[in-house]
Amino acid sequence: MTVINLLKTGRTRSSLFVACRSPRQAQNNFIRNLLKITANLGVVLSRLSQGMMKDMVRSKLADYIDLANELSAAELDDFIKLMELAVQKHDPVTADHQKRVTEICGFVADNIDLPVNRSALIRAARLHDLGKIGWPPGLREIRVSKKGGLREIIKTHLFLSLYFIEAVDQLVAEADIVRFNHIFDGYPADLEVSEMPLEAHILSAADYIDALISPRTYRRDRTLAVDYAIRLLNQRDYPREVKSLVRMKIENN
Repeated sequence: MTVINLLKTGRTRSSLFVACRSPRQAQNNFIRNLLKITANLGVVLSRLSQGMMKDMVRSKLADYIDLANELSAAELDDFIKLMELAVQKHDPVTADHQKRVTEICGFVADNIDLPVNRSALIRAARLHDLGKIGWPPGLREIRVSKKGGLREIIKTHLFLSLYFIEAVDQLVAEADIVRFNHIFDGYPADLEVSEMPLEAHILSAADYIDALISPRTYRRDRTLAVDYAIRLLNQRDYPREVKSLVRMKIENN
């Protein structure tokens, strides 16, 4: 990875990173430091206003933001791969979910008869659940009510992802996609469905249906969940073409 070479040589201005003796050491340091910084960060963020959440995310991840803003387009793709590895290290199930969501988004982008920014959509899909590295271990497997402290912690994953992505100069379009990902779940509260770009509809629909059909300790088996997920998908105000292609991808798997 070109970004690993950057970390290995110490050429980056980011103070978090020092020259490493091998690419493996650089990669491990990158992931270990990121997970240390964000450990249980969602618990802290859940007690803050959105403005204060943004300030904290930008402060905690300042070195990673600085690094991302030093990178070329090719290096940024490698940087995203490292972020994906950090999610994999924290929670392999979330990492697998992101991969499936990315596949669904790619399928829809390749088959929809509407203009779509495919590259931005794919990058947004790869990063949309980055913020779950701030969740306490095991939170994903708990059935959570629509109100309460655990629900507020869960919601922070969007803001951690969004406020990081927003701060990276090359990811402006991706931030506009991720921003709307949970609008049908009621947050952020200051957004309107009419403002959603097509790519945000695609990501939200893909994320929603995969989350519904993915195994959970409290959920019925996959076959029943697929039928239920499709019914719920059709109830949401996604464009007809998006719902049709997402449904096609799921039913053909």
